[in-house]
Amino acid sequence: MRRHARTMMLWIALITALGWGNALRAQDITGYWQGTLHAGQSQIRIDLKVSKMDNGNWSALIYNAEKWPQGTPVNSFTLQDSTFTFSLSPNGPPNGPARYSFEGKLSADGNSISGTFTHEGSSMELDFQRATANTALPLDTSPHTVQFVTVQPDVKLEVLDWGGTGRALIFLTGLGLTAHEFDDFAPKFTAHYHVYGITRRGFGASSVPTPVIGDANGNYSSDRLGDDVLVVMAALKLNRPVLIGHSQAGEELSSIGSRYPEKVAGLIYLDAGFDYAYWPRSREKEATTGAPPEAATSPKKLETTTPRNAIAAGVQKYTKIPCPILAIFAVPHAWESTYAGDAAHKAAAIAADQRRMTAIADAFEAGLPSAHVVRLANADHALWTTNESDVLREMNAFLSSLL
Repeated sequence: MRRHARTMMLWIALITALGWGNALRAQDITGYWQGTLHAGQSQIRIDLKVSKMDNGNWSALIYNAEKWPQGTPVNSFTLQDSTFTFSLSPNGPPNGPARYSFEGKLSADGNSISGTFTHEGSSMELDFQRATANTALPLDTSPHTVQFVTVQPDVKLEVLDWGGTGRALIFLTGLGLTAHEFDDFAPKFTAHYHVYGITRRGFGASSVPTPVIGDANGNYSSDRLGDDVLVVMAALKLNRPVLIGHSQAGEELSSIGSRYPEKVAGLIYLDAGFDYAYWPRSREKEATTGAPPEAATSPKKLETTTPRNAIAAGVQKYTKIPCPILAIFAVPHAWESTYAGDAAHKAAAIAADQRRMTAIADAFEAGLPSAHVVRLANADHALWTTNESDVLREMNAFLSSLL
């Protein structure tokens, strides 16, 4: 035992002498980082929250008071040796390319990162320092409480409660986002409703069960995600709430609305009525309502993947949703920031998106008689960020009409 102890002490001394101890500590990058973005003459505060998920992968939220005050999940995140990279596409059109990226070097002591932040070809210096108890500034000032609801063994979901009285409203997020997406918007309804938000499995503070492609009844199928919402509703004893879904959350709304319409008072789709939410009747022969795409095919080889990919592979096809529905679409989306200074490409993008979104909104309206469809021109995919008054007006009118 003494010889073993002396050997271990020699190894520790050698590691320290060679600087490996700092390298090992540097790999622990979990926690809060505060950065300064040097944009011309301006200096902008950027915060980063890095977490290690249950499956061992990294996840991160980026905060900026002007652009991403609630924290936007990064699309990709890597740490290779001392090189640290991430990219994101906040509130972009579904499946759009990353609009922001960062590459930097982690210091030997693991307490700072110096690198370059790139936005659509423009590069700026961005330096991060690890926040301490004395330097950390508050990131979440939204007036909510947080609880966790168990929806399956070892699977808990983050549930935000903004308070209020009256009928329950439940906000559900876009793909890769968290319930904090609605930190500013949700409180605008608490005067007349009790408002909640749910972070779906696989993201943020919620559990990350193993994501697998090829399992038709897997952890991330549309109906499994819908069932999660139903479990939360039951746990909180919410009677016929209104579900409000942004983007990918259209699949949870349609899963519940097609299978259990009696459990909800209504559904609100915020730029969320894409084919994962409604499969047009003209293509009905290609789907059985609520059946996963894999159901009619031969068994596939199971493959571990990311929650994003598992959700995409687990999309189901819904053709009948007999609930009161409000669906607000961006027709077309806002493209100004994407093609600033490039009039020709911007015009082409607007024309293509106009055709695409018109077809999607028209099909949704024609196929679902209970739906009231609203089209907002040049709105962001996160509609309420560019057209808040329009969205509030339509939502409040719809909510007041429900029994």
